[in-house]
This record gives sequence, C-alpha cells and structure tokens, in this order.
Amino acid sequence: MRECEDLKDFVNELRFQVRGVVPEELKSEEKYILDMVYTMSKLCAENVSKEDNLSVLLCKCIIRMVAEMTFHKTVALLEANVPKEYHETVLHHINYHIYNYLGNFYSDPINDVVIKLVCDLVDVEYNKALDNLFEKKVIQSRVYEKAVAAGKDVYVVPVSIFDVLKSSPYVSFAYIISLPVIFISALICFLHSDMIIGTIFLVIFILLLARFLTRENDIVLKP
Repeated sequence: MRECEDLKDFVNELRFQVRGVVPEELKSEEKYILDMVYTMSKLCAENVSKEDNLSVLLCKCIIRMVAEMTFHKTVALLEANVPKEYHETVLHHINYHIYNYLGNFYSDPINDVVIKLVCDLVDVEYNKALDNLFEKKVIQSRVYEKAVAAGKDVYVVPVSIFDVLKSSPYVSFAYIISLPVIFISALICFLHSDMIIGTIFLVIFILLLARFLTRENDIVLKP
C-alpha cells in the first residue's frame, strides 16, 4: 500500500491523543499506556498496510478502533492490578478479533451500528481472555472480577480534527480561512458598536476554533 507512511504518521498521532484522559489515579502509568497504544496501533498498521483490498479510510478506522480499545482495556487491566506481563496477551487477543472482524466483513467507513457490534465483540473477547488467565490461575478471583467490571468503563478520547480535514484539502482550506475571517468580522462589528452581531461572530469563532483543536472522536465507544 503506497500510503504506508501516512499510516505511520497516523499511528504516531494516536498515542498522544489519550493524554489528558488517563484517570488521575493512573497518571504515573501514562507513559506505559501511551506506549501500549502505540505498540498495538503500529502492529495493526503494519498488518492493514499489507491488505490491498482495504481503503486507506477503512485502515485508519481499524487502527483507531484498535488504539482506543487498547487504551480502554489497558486502563481496565491496570485498575484491576492484572500483572503487566499478561496485558499484551489480552490486548493481542481482542485486537486480533477487531482486525479480523472489520477487515474481513466491511469495506465501507465504520458507522455507529458497526461500532456497537465491535464493542460487543471486544467485551466478549476481553472476558474470554480474562477467563483464560483465571483458569490458568495466573490471576486471583478478586483481580478477575475487578478486571471484568473495569472493562465496562469508558473514557472519552479527545482527538485533533486535523487528521480528518487533511484528507479533504478544499474543506480544510475553507475551514482554516473561515477562522480569521469570522474573527475579523467580530472585531469590525465591535468597532462599529454592533455588539450583538459582534458577539455572535465571536461565539462562532470560539466554537470553530475549539472544534479544530479538539473534538470527540468519530468512534464513540459504548460499554
């Protein structure tokens, strides 16, 4: 796939997008969580880049889903005190099923219905992986129960809208140009004592700027 470099850049962006949403009690583990997201996303990117039948958009959707599920489940495993040496085993298991499910059965961009199906699948496979650890007696029942409960938690992952806009240069150009235009319009209104219209322009500017810098991920994860 000629867009491999683009996927590498995308993976690099993803690991930093979980900053600020790591639970306060796990701040000391932030680097570990970021590194785990990067490792799993990179592995996924390497695999999807070999699939000529997958569009770049679908590849990014799969990678993003793997990154987010890795984030959520890593947090859950840490909260439950599951030993770190078993984290990758659990994550590889669930990410394999995400990749296999989306890569084999979908050719269109992921929608909310598919996301729900993937989330349900991940919950099942996550619990199966924990069952396996419990059956092998590498985790105790208290840790097992806590890990299952923690796996249902969801954290919002803020991401930059830039990666979405850059795939549509004309929309991106219009979006970026609109920011200074609206801001200047607000200033002109204020200079002419038109406070109401100026305030409206200013509010629109702030909303657009905030959305450009950060927005909720397209893939909304549900427990």
